[in-house]
Amino acid sequence: MNRKQRRAMEKHGGTRPGGPITEAPSIAALAEIEARGLAHHQARRLPQAEACYRKILAADPCNVNALHLLGVLARQMGQYRAAVDLISEAVALNDSVPELHCNLGNALTDLGQTAEAEASYRRALALRPDYAAAHNNLGNVLQGRGEHEQAEACYRRLLALCDTEADAHTGDVLPGPVGSAEAEADGRRALALKPDHAAVYSNLGYALLMQGRSTEAEAYCRQALKLDPGYPEGHNNLGNVLKDQGRLEEAELCYRQAIDRQPDMVEAHNNLGLVLKDKGQLADAEACYRRALALRPDFADAICNLGHLLLDLGEIGHALDAAQRALSAKANTDAKALFVRCIDRSAGAGAISDIGALRRNLVRALMEPWGRPSQLAGFAASVLKQDPLIGGWVERANDAWPSRPSEPELLGPSDWLTIGDDELLIGLLESTPVCDIGLERFLTAARLILLEAAAAAADPTALDAAMLKVGCALAQQCYVNDYVFALAEGELDQALRLRAALIARIAAGEPVPALWLAAVASYVPLSSLPADAILPRSWPEDLEGLLTQQVSEPLEDRNARASIPRLTLITDGVSLLVQQQYEENPYPRWVKTASDVRPTTVAVYLHRRLPLASLGDFGRLDGNQILIAGCGTGQHSIETAQRLAGVDMVAIDLSLTSLCYAQRKSRALGSTRLQYAQADILQLGAIGRTFDLIEAGGVLHHLADPLAGWRVLISILRPGGVMRVGLYSKLARSHLVAAQALIAEGGYGRSADEVRRFH
Repeated sequence: MNRKQRRAMEKHGGTRPGGPITEAPSIAALAEIEARGLAHHQARRLPQAEACYRKILAADPCNVNALHLLGVLARQMGQYRAAVDLISEAVALNDSVPELHCNLGNALTDLGQTAEAEASYRRALALRPDYAAAHNNLGNVLQGRGEHEQAEACYRRLLALCDTEADAHTGDVLPGPVGSAEAEADGRRALALKPDHAAVYSNLGYALLMQGRSTEAEAYCRQALKLDPGYPEGHNNLGNVLKDQGRLEEAELCYRQAIDRQPDMVEAHNNLGLVLKDKGQLADAEACYRRALALRPDFADAICNLGHLLLDLGEIGHALDAAQRALSAKANTDAKALFVRCIDRSAGAGAISDIGALRRNLVRALMEPWGRPSQLAGFAASVLKQDPLIGGWVERANDAWPSRPSEPELLGPSDWLTIGDDELLIGLLESTPVCDIGLERFLTAARLILLEAAAAAADPTALDAAMLKVGCALAQQCYVNDYVFALAEGELDQALRLRAALIARIAAGEPVPALWLAAVASYVPLSSLPADAILPRSWPEDLEGLLTQQVSEPLEDRNARASIPRLTLITDGVSLLVQQQYEENPYPRWVKTASDVRPTTVAVYLHRRLPLASLGDFGRLDGNQILIAGCGTGQHSIETAQRLAGVDMVAIDLSLTSLCYAQRKSRALGSTRLQYAQADILQLGAIGRTFDLIEAGGVLHHLADPLAGWRVLISILRPGGVMRVGLYSKLARSHLVAAQALIAEGGYGRSADEVRRFH
């Protein structure tokens, strides 16, 4: 017995049932047992097949065939983890069998371990380059991950193999002619269709669709149906192509044909719902989603689509329930986006039964993040105020307003630890401006307590870690809200005195209490201090985020100004005024945006936004050219770059300060196909470029003559291109008009002090 056999023996119990090793069945007897097991397996008598395989392993724990077959059987029974373990053991004993690696990839795919599955399929192909099933299954894994170009290559290689009459059987591979019923059905269909295979053509069509190559995609999907008119997945995929072309009536017919042929095809029910929603048949769309969920209750796509529909109908509570359910089923990009959209539309937490689960999702949505944190801020504040401790502090701070309660009246020494441990509160402070009056008043009072504590902290070695953590988060909040919190009489003077003491100690090379930096940064940005004196020092870890935000990043932005290309001159009087405003106050000072975004093509993006419009084919081989006209600090341009695959983007703005902010954020998020440049929209006709898509949101109305800017943008739009324009309407600005009237009535000025006083 070799070492591998001894290890396997120990794993399977150390001894064989029924007697010592010498009583093991002969090789011929084991082969006979395996044949019986295969016969049971073929006839779907899975318990009897399992008994045979286990009998073989009891006698020969290192029997590769038995381990492999038992793993395949486990997968058929939905025991995916057991399948991976068993087939992995077989692979460890014999790494040279491509079928083992392919079936291991299948089980890993079932577990959602796509990277590991990909490695298994590639190993199978290294052993057998013409292994059709491995090419197909690798293509499916890549397709599921959104890597459609690589998936296309797999399917094309498979079609080339089909031309040489390779076996395109794609299910579990068993020794001999035996497999699961589903695998055999796939195999019979593939063999019947040689050298052309409907499933491969259909999958290739979908891969092309997701690359925006709609015309090619349609041709391949129709070829699949020519080969197999009854192929349900083929009708479903053709429906997807037609839907994204805006041919909704034809797409609906395709989905209904798929359902006629396979009534339990949940994907077709779900897709039919999407088409019906685009056609405005909302009740029918809802019925489709619910039918899909009746067939598969944990089908996350249908849960999300139902949630979006309910939200559009104003049923926010039910939509949020759907979002929570979708996150439990599969926390994918769509489920996260639905959750953010529901939170954004919700007035407040209200009477939510499972506030704990919602709070956990809210923390993740803020920290990862799942969308713009500003969309979550109001709801997060509502949840925080429901907390007995935080709600009590907020109530006491508001009862005392405009006075500021002292530390014993509002917060005790142990309360800082409670605040610092609240992930939702700290995450909110670090991510986006707080827009809740009650919570802001509590934070304003807490800031003054921190300032007084810092002023009293003369010993640089003394450190209240909890207070420092909260102080750093509060300082980051004040920075992103442009220091708008109200000031009590003498409060700013006290902060500036501490700042002067901080500068003096740094200049003298003396130690500085860490809390001083957090307190000062809550009133004035640390970028006003000498960076070369602050950054080289050793500071507590809790200061890292604050120093990055207020020292390192502003320094990086200042150094980057010379690197921003200047495409045009800025000479228009109004443009110069707008430029000055945003040089002084880049807006918004956003911190995070959604990090988990599923990219799509320009064609699919536009057809989904404008399902009834007649649009051209945007599947340019050299990549679509996109202009973001007026990008500000880059939040929208980065989100657009993340959303669209295969594009080259240029984002312009008047303000260099804003552009440097945007460029830094783009670099941090890995947006490599996005370039920034300084330019005036009115001068863009001279740059010698045209674009397939132009986005101008929130910018044209800043021009002295908005229509002049509109005409310039139209002049650089390619024939058949699309321009997306966002304007501030009178209705949308009504609250701003009311605020302006109140400012005029009170005689408030434009200085920072006057802004704070009005706020």
